[in-house]
Amino acid sequence: MKRLTVFPFFSLFFFIAAGAQDLEYTDLYYNNDLVTHPGKWDHGHLGEAKNWNVGSVDGPVSESNPAQYDNLWVSATITSQTGFVTGWVGDMNFHDFNMDLALGSSPADLFCTVENQSVTAWGSMNFTITPADTADGRQTNILVEDNSSLSVKGDFNLNVTGKTSLRISSSLDYGDDPWPVVGISQNSSFVVGGDFNIVQNLRNGVYQPLDLKINTAFFGVNGVMDVTQKSAGSINLDLKTQFSSNMQVEGDESYDSNISLGGLRGDANILLSDTYSGAAGRSVYISFTNSTAEEWSGNFTNETGLKTHIEMFASSSSGEQTMRFQTGGVDSVAIVSGALNLYSTESMGSLSLSGADARLGIAGQNPTGDFSTLRFSSAEWSAGTIEMDIIAVGMHDAIAVEGAFDKAASASGLFIELNVDAYDLGMWLDEEGVDYIDFDLITFGSTNMKDGDISVVVRDGVICELFGFDTGTLTARLSLQAVPEPAAFAAALGALALIFAARGKR
Repeated sequence: MKRLTVFPFFSLFFFIAAGAQDLEYTDLYYNNDLVTHPGKWDHGHLGEAKNWNVGSVDGPVSESNPAQYDNLWVSATITSQTGFVTGWVGDMNFHDFNMDLALGSSPADLFCTVENQSVTAWGSMNFTITPADTADGRQTNILVEDNSSLSVKGDFNLNVTGKTSLRISSSLDYGDDPWPVVGISQNSSFVVGGDFNIVQNLRNGVYQPLDLKINTAFFGVNGVMDVTQKSAGSINLDLKTQFSSNMQVEGDESYDSNISLGGLRGDANILLSDTYSGAAGRSVYISFTNSTAEEWSGNFTNETGLKTHIEMFASSSSGEQTMRFQTGGVDSVAIVSGALNLYSTESMGSLSLSGADARLGIAGQNPTGDFSTLRFSSAEWSAGTIEMDIIAVGMHDAIAVEGAFDKAASASGLFIELNVDAYDLGMWLDEEGVDYIDFDLITFGSTNMKDGDISVVVRDGVICELFGFDTGTLTARLSLQAVPEPAAFAAALGALALIFAARGKR
């Protein structure tokens, strides 16, 4: 049985390169008994033709090893511990990978590479995990060994029922026993070209917890990573999970974790739990490459000593990421391109704003919250825009910098964009009976900036004057453009009418 899938652009290319041939995918069904074989630390089974039936579970045995245009299907019910059931030897390519497992509480390694190996899914990877018995939890792993990579060109889809944990992690290099552990893989990568999607299903009328645990040298999702929960507290995202407590390591063999996301969506709690890496002074770098506007809101917990850094490198002018830290903060924020909107009541460390289209926004506690104060230990501004909302007198965005709020030596194009409506401002001025109102925008310990370094963008009818660089508080003085008195306005119209009449007689 063949599945015919047509991709218009690719098909045109294929037609030109190889003639009018249809692109065909073959469905291969795994025929090995996962309950008893292969055993733990046993490799090579996915890559062997004899382990696959063509077209259906009872089809003929494949005559060739799986390749780029094969869709792989694996299905089983397992209640005992399962080892590297999907391991193999040598590099491997396939199209879609589909695994449907009913599991007990014993650990199951869903997928595992070996050292110095490249594995590529040219389509998507789809995992469905359901309970096989009354056990309360399922522990599953996707492991990437030293100097190896797992690349998914399409989407990664995880469909879970009941309490489950999925660990996507570097695998440790084992000794002969295989204990003791002799080293942690420092060169491992897991990359999804499309989106990372999670589907939670009810079990016994509730959505039970999913713990998604990550610990690789590089973890990337080029599309959107969606961690939207079906119920509060039902998803936890550990961006640098700890290795098992019985795994010994020699020396400082940990690594910085580099995480790249094309957007983070949802409300899952985020945490860092790798105490070993924290003791070694390691860092987690979270880079956003958004091409769309995405939002995350949740708790962030870091009690391990790990340094956490957020970086914004939008891949298009519409790239925007909002992060609402209901608890917690990070060690640094760097915005190079695109918009990063932040909310936190705790310090967000040092701020670096650079790039002509870099934009820092100040988010409210929730989508209907209109203003808040962002706190940083220091700030350096090379280029870009800080966007701030003014809702009412005493209700506006603000930034508090504990230390230096400085411009870089080569700084240019520094903008503050104030979102304040001229009509609203007029009402406030009337209520206060004044000609202007001052709003304290940014407080700082010191600055090398002076009058004229920052340009202000306001809406039509609003006038803004910035001052206070020498006082530790940057203040915006807002007023309205003068409106002509009725008599002066009538005189101006009369003069304009005379000008048009004179032109008509020429």
